[in-house]
Amino acid sequence: MKEQEEENINLNEILDKYLAKWKWYLVALTLTVAVAFVYLRFATVIYESKALVLVKDDKKGGLTDELSLFSDLGFGGALSNVYNEIEVFRSRTLMEIVVDSLALNEKISVVGNRSNLVRSELYENSPFSITYQGNKAMINDSLFEFGVYLEKDQITVSDIKENQLIKEINSSEGTFVFNDNVFHIQLAEPLEENWLDREYRYQWTPIRDAALKYQENLKVAVLNKDASVISLVLKGPVINKNNDLINGLIETRRKLNVEDKNQIALNTSSFINDRLKIITSELVIVESEGETFKTDQRLVDVSSDAAALMGKETELSKNIIQTGIQYNLITFMVDYFKEYQGVETLIPSNLGLEDRSIAESILNYNTLVLERNKLLATTSEKNPSVIQITNQLINLRNSLERSLNNLKEALNIELKTLKAKEAELNQKISRIPEFERQYREILRQQEIKEALYLYLLQKREENEITMVASISDTKVIDDAFSDGKPVSPKKTIIYLGAILMGLLIPTGVVYAQSLLDNKVKGPRDLEPFDLPFIGDTPEAEKDQKFLSKEHQRSSLAESLRMIRTNMSFMMEQKKEEGQVIMLTSTVSGEGKSFLSINLGFSLAQTEKKTVVVGFDLRAPKIVDYLDLPKNIGVSNYIVNSELQIEEMLQPSEIQDNLYYISSGPIPPNPGELLLKDRAKELIAELKKRFDYVIIDTAPVGMVVDTMLIADQADLLLYVVRYNYLNKNMLRVASEKHKSGKLGNMAVLINGVDFKKERFSYGYGYGYGYGYGYGYGADLKKKSWLEKLSGKSKR
Repeated sequence: MKEQEEENINLNEILDKYLAKWKWYLVALTLTVAVAFVYLRFATVIYESKALVLVKDDKKGGLTDELSLFSDLGFGGALSNVYNEIEVFRSRTLMEIVVDSLALNEKISVVGNRSNLVRSELYENSPFSITYQGNKAMINDSLFEFGVYLEKDQITVSDIKENQLIKEINSSEGTFVFNDNVFHIQLAEPLEENWLDREYRYQWTPIRDAALKYQENLKVAVLNKDASVISLVLKGPVINKNNDLINGLIETRRKLNVEDKNQIALNTSSFINDRLKIITSELVIVESEGETFKTDQRLVDVSSDAAALMGKETELSKNIIQTGIQYNLITFMVDYFKEYQGVETLIPSNLGLEDRSIAESILNYNTLVLERNKLLATTSEKNPSVIQITNQLINLRNSLERSLNNLKEALNIELKTLKAKEAELNQKISRIPEFERQYREILRQQEIKEALYLYLLQKREENEITMVASISDTKVIDDAFSDGKPVSPKKTIIYLGAILMGLLIPTGVVYAQSLLDNKVKGPRDLEPFDLPFIGDTPEAEKDQKFLSKEHQRSSLAESLRMIRTNMSFMMEQKKEEGQVIMLTSTVSGEGKSFLSINLGFSLAQTEKKTVVVGFDLRAPKIVDYLDLPKNIGVSNYIVNSELQIEEMLQPSEIQDNLYYISSGPIPPNPGELLLKDRAKELIAELKKRFDYVIIDTAPVGMVVDTMLIADQADLLLYVVRYNYLNKNMLRVASEKHKSGKLGNMAVLINGVDFKKERFSYGYGYGYGYGYGYGYGADLKKKSWLEKLSGKSKR
């Protein structure tokens, strides 16, 4: 229970230490809330826009392939990966394209009338527009700003950085020159009245810098790990600009995606058209040969004498035709490789090659070509990524050439084998006339050319369908939208933060003060040094040197009464002589002289004859407090054996039974003087004449004077001034107390500010809690300003 009470007391002490600084908290809270208000008043309000995009993803499904109906034609492409799309949306190149197309690197802002600060951006509702009269590439790396002031009949353009006039234009439009560049300004129509007599700022930022800034504010992420939906979130001060930028990114990405798909189709279409021209001319020649042959031989129909043999011959012819088509396609591809040696050109695909490995290699080759071309759009051929892809293309191209040559050789061998079989079959049907065999050879060549011609026509139509039906791998679910609620600054959080700072700053200061404060504050500081405590006294008013009858009910008078009572328990009762009470301290300025006078006053009120003696021969203070004469006192008595006590005694004018003896002139050797027997004789004589002898002595931490007469004291009050003496200096008192050099000693804490420390003192004795309770009611109450300036040092 006792420990719990001590913990409660400690908590009260801690809280009281901070509550005592309530004015600090009030000032700090006022300042921080005011700063928060000013910040919110002029801070740029940020809004958030968001869009949702569905991406075709081969792992998570997603957008339905509209070309699935044409899957038998061999096109449709691989599904894009959602994470690839995220990186594309985050790319600087895509952002630069959108910033340039929407002119988002240009900004017009209005300046506040009172604050003279740029307040808000005018995005769609601007009173004027500025255009550069030249190639924008010349100023893309520049950063500049104009000031524009609009009046009814005049436009004033000024250089903000140099603070100088550029031009005054007395019409609704005009040109001006800045840094050797010509710009044109045009006022909006109609011009609203509230736009006039206002100052504006026009700012041009390099496209790359503007793109990087928007890129930092753009967040692209997967909305759900189980879906191929990504969200694009952009924060900025203008909602419509945020929406336009996000929608621009989505639309630009869609167009680029479709262009990538159509690029292969365009290349394939060109290849097919070239082949069709060649096949058409060859087919015309073969048909002409057949017509000439039939005319020369006067043929109308071909005989079917050997139907069975011809059936086999027909099947063999089909194989020869199919093999011939593949052989011609391979020949075309080999010729194409010879004609286009570089790695910049796409290879025709979807031609119907039966060898799947070659078809897949062509698809991989085209993919790498597109990726390399994209990189070259933003970098050089020396880029490591470009070099790596180029090497891959070279290796893949070499592999394709080898594969094509090997396949061509294999088809050639197969074709020769089929023709050899055909020759054997022809020998069996040798009964067929020579002209019929010749005609069939012509007819076979015609059929091959016709089949190849029709095949290429079909592939051309399929390729055209691919181009028309090409769609992006992304589909917009939700266009960019903002709910119009600011995301920053958040007023509630700002004000809460301001209040928190207003509480933390003074708390931190008070805590730092408590950590750095090593001054004595109360009885608790005496515990580590095992020093007895007799009581404490409050801080006196500034002009109060000693107690008087009008102060009888003051807190100081009451505290001295309590100390007076405690003294009676610490001293032996003597009937034959008075008691000697010495007051000393560690250093000067702790108030021992002040307390000596007022303790004497308090003892005299009990109708006890009391004398206050100044034994501080080095720096006497009693004479200053009481305006006593300095020409006669203790030092005179010690050196002059004929001097009598009556000659030094000076009665108090404000209290009966109270007398004073000053220290006298300051001697050159006070230490040697106190060693004389005359000094102790004086104390002994005063004990016979007075009930109480109050002796004001020198500080023991500075000189040994007090130690020379300490054995004459019945009680030694060791004065420690509140918030003045360093705690470490208490070791002086502790050492002298433990060694018994100061006899019956007790510590008196002087000048306590009980308003600050009302929970800190008097535990164990009960002091410090009730000073002034029932006392001082008739004293005039002072204002807080008077109290603030009414403290004294003693």
